[in-house]
Amino acid sequence: MASTIKTSRNCYFVVCVFTLSFVNVAWPQTATDETFGAKLRRLAAAAEISNPLTEHPLRPASAWAPTRAYVQGEVVQNGQNIYLCYTSGTSAASGGPAGTGYSGIVDGTVVWFYNGPSVVNIPDPSAPTISATANFATLTSLGLTKSYNPVDSPSSFSFGGGVPTRQQNAKLVSFPAVHASANDTGGNIGFNNGTNNYYWSATFVTDAPIVAISVSFGGSPANIIIDGRRLFPGGYKGPSAQTAFILDFTRAGGRKSRTITLEDYGNIRFAGVTVDVGSIVSAPFASDRVRVAFLGSSIEAGGNGFPMLGMPHWPEGASKLLGWTDPWNLGLGGTGYIANAQGKSLNYMTHIADAISISPDIVVVGGPINDVNYPSSQLVTAAVSLLHRLRAALPKVPLLVMGAFSADRWPSTANLNSELAVKNAVQQLNDPNIFFIPLISGQDGSVISGTSRVTSPNGTGNSDFYLSSDGHPTQLGINHLSVQYATKIRSVFVNLLK
Repeated sequence: MASTIKTSRNCYFVVCVFTLSFVNVAWPQTATDETFGAKLRRLAAAAEISNPLTEHPLRPASAWAPTRAYVQGEVVQNGQNIYLCYTSGTSAASGGPAGTGYSGIVDGTVVWFYNGPSVVNIPDPSAPTISATANFATLTSLGLTKSYNPVDSPSSFSFGGGVPTRQQNAKLVSFPAVHASANDTGGNIGFNNGTNNYYWSATFVTDAPIVAISVSFGGSPANIIIDGRRLFPGGYKGPSAQTAFILDFTRAGGRKSRTITLEDYGNIRFAGVTVDVGSIVSAPFASDRVRVAFLGSSIEAGGNGFPMLGMPHWPEGASKLLGWTDPWNLGLGGTGYIANAQGKSLNYMTHIADAISISPDIVVVGGPINDVNYPSSQLVTAAVSLLHRLRAALPKVPLLVMGAFSADRWPSTANLNSELAVKNAVQQLNDPNIFFIPLISGQDGSVISGTSRVTSPNGTGNSDFYLSSDGHPTQLGINHLSVQYATKIRSVFVNLLK
């Protein structure tokens, strides 16, 4: 991977990106003789040179402040280090987070995680100033009166990660992607219909010198990307549930064409963009779009015990490092080829339509971490059945089958056996367009090693700082997985696909 990516304990990168679509249709191909494999290699080569994960942010993180309320996912700089809010609360009256330990750092009632050294201390000349307001009359006072709403003007944007869905009578959208339960309850899009979303993005091109991006539930951080670079190392949050982020480029190049992306992990709804009457807003050209469906568990969709940025999961991180612009995160916690969270959720086969219905260019099947207690023969049968059905529905789509995530159980015979069972299923199918990605049994060993977590380090492996208290990856762990998985996918799949 690019030399700027670091995978040691001192690694640091955070993620943000935007991609767009509007309905579940196949994307038009450009008039070229380029094969799909050649396209993926071209995109991966470009992403290796420049992507939002490895490019320095445009602005430094906000400075830590005393007696301030912080929410999970906020990033601050204190001294020369970056810290990520793990537990929401109010900071202390003085001092702030300090040190480079990988367990929680208590600051008043806030708990922080060290997230690496600061790489940006002064704003880039092209960086806009940013503010947020809950008073939308402010926009008029700035001359921002021309609105582009995702409900009324959907063609002005490109959406990724889910289906833009109107929220009742409001002119804002959420992005449901995966059915979360068998009885269609418990979803988070506002209708309690069992449909979840773990990542979405909205991208637009504009020449406006001042841009207002409106969101609902803006008290949570969202990532902003401008011409392929994150605005901050972490997200940016608004003052209230109804917020406009105001990007002012007046002293940062003024009027010129820019591609701007907003991305979030499901807690924010998108309400559109407002500019002056002399500016335009349009969707970017999408000829190189790659839509990827990620079936998986909480390792793909996220656990309860790790910090969240706008990109909290390895599928989005690896996609950025590979140049895949439209990842759909269809992970469900506690599930697998067989496991269904003790009947509370849907295993891979039960919600396979979530992947098939979006006409993906690639399908990635997450590892069997929750299937480790099932007999290998049963897991082989379940994996063969799933892959058969995917192949029947998507006859020309490459299928990537991930090995087992080892959590804090490595070395573990059960984990190794589950990975080998899935590998056996792939070998039985003997399909040249199905690729197995080893995560434990490869020549380079297990991606996650050791029997510890950040809360109980024991020196047995990298789980000392890559696994949180609940066994899911910390943000540093997600960064590590993103790099390692992208490297393996590129070697096993991208470099070999015709």
